[in-house]
Amino acid sequence: MRILLINPTTRNYSKGITIAAAAPLGLLSLASVLREAGHKVMIYDHNVENDGFKECKKFDPEMVGITSFTGPMILDALRMSGYYHDQGIPIVWGGIHPSLLPIQTIKNSKIDMVVVGEGEETIVDLANSIENHRNLENVKGLIWKETKDDGIKIRENAPRKFIEDLDSLPFPAWELIDVRKYKNTLMGWENNASEIFSIQTSRGCPFRCGFCYNTIFNNRKWRSKSADRVIEEISFLKEKFKIDKINFRDDNFVVNNKRVMDICRNIYKNKLDITFAIDCRVDLLTRNMARLLKIAGCNQIYFGIESGSPRILNFIKKDITLQQAMDAVNLCKKVKIKSSTSFILGLPTEKQTDLLLTRKFIYKLMPDNLLVKIFVPYPGTFLYDYVIKNGLFNPPLKLEDWGLDWMNFEFKLSDTNPKVLKNIMKNLYIKHFILKFPKFAFNLIKTSLTKFYLHKLLLNGLRNLSASK
Repeated sequence: MRILLINPTTRNYSKGITIAAAAPLGLLSLASVLREAGHKVMIYDHNVENDGFKECKKFDPEMVGITSFTGPMILDALRMSGYYHDQGIPIVWGGIHPSLLPIQTIKNSKIDMVVVGEGEETIVDLANSIENHRNLENVKGLIWKETKDDGIKIRENAPRKFIEDLDSLPFPAWELIDVRKYKNTLMGWENNASEIFSIQTSRGCPFRCGFCYNTIFNNRKWRSKSADRVIEEISFLKEKFKIDKINFRDDNFVVNNKRVMDICRNIYKNKLDITFAIDCRVDLLTRNMARLLKIAGCNQIYFGIESGSPRILNFIKKDITLQQAMDAVNLCKKVKIKSSTSFILGLPTEKQTDLLLTRKFIYKLMPDNLLVKIFVPYPGTFLYDYVIKNGLFNPPLKLEDWGLDWMNFEFKLSDTNPKVLKNIMKNLYIKHFILKFPKFAFNLIKTSLTKFYLHKLLLNGLRNLSASK
């Protein structure tokens, strides 16, 4: 069976906003299990392809799978769904948003089926059932439309259990994409626009942050690939695609301390010679871990701190302290790993005093890189339920209305006006850049001088070589 998997664009065309494209890891994993089951698969990523639809037509799919996050991605997903649905091709949606709001998603006339949660086992079961004309009622993890004499009925099948052994999954089908098209700026200024490829080594997170979808999507359950399997994937990418910069795009990379240490030791032992970035909670980074991460090639750690107000941290169930955040960033400075920190403005119940505490803490913390966002109530989170319950937010009633311009989200969910929050965010970035500029300028000059002298040294060497002849 020919199956087309589509990654809709995250670009917001009306505002000219483009998010740096990262490899569609979920679709790559689905493609690998489908091919293992004997199906032909093509991946179309609209984030990096603008004219690839010609190839999609040649492929002539018999089923189309589409993934989507909450936001403008939904609008592009619906456009593509409509194109293929009008041709009578079965359309199945999956991913975070459809999994969190499956009934609302399936009600859209352009969608036939929704895969809820992890998709590898469900998509293979579904493809085999469609190909062999079997009833879909036994496909676990599926919500679908059944056409009867009295109309269309929505059927909700039994849920599917999590995949416990992630090592049992085949390697993602990386060869179905052009890895050179996936760039990221995660690793800081001097590596800006260098090719950094993302891989995923675990799924889920056991913690309970009130703004995160993981509490529902993965039920606070963390599962991981073994250290040996991770090394195999890195070695494969390095050998086949010459990848030497990696972003571990896990929900929480460091849940298991021993696994992290084993991965680092094996990267060093096998002389993989890579640089990489990870996501880490501030309360999980230890001195020994930081040192080993540095030796293995880690050059950036991303910390989600979210607020400088202890009261807000407690309210959003972050379960960290400001001292832990300070210790983690200082530890990065000590071992010379770049720190990237994120903060959220406009959280529910946030007052001016909380905002002031956050601003002061950012200036005190002085991370290498700063990410500031304005709170958005995503489905499947504690804070989403809170803002609805307290009359602060009326969620969209139709799938297409979730294609909101989140970059210009202007619902007042805290004591501060959204326009004021945007100005605060802009000023935080400006001040952070000014405070970090001397170091940035020094590194830029240092890098430029190094390149200049190396170039001069090479020319002199060539001249001397010519003269000796």
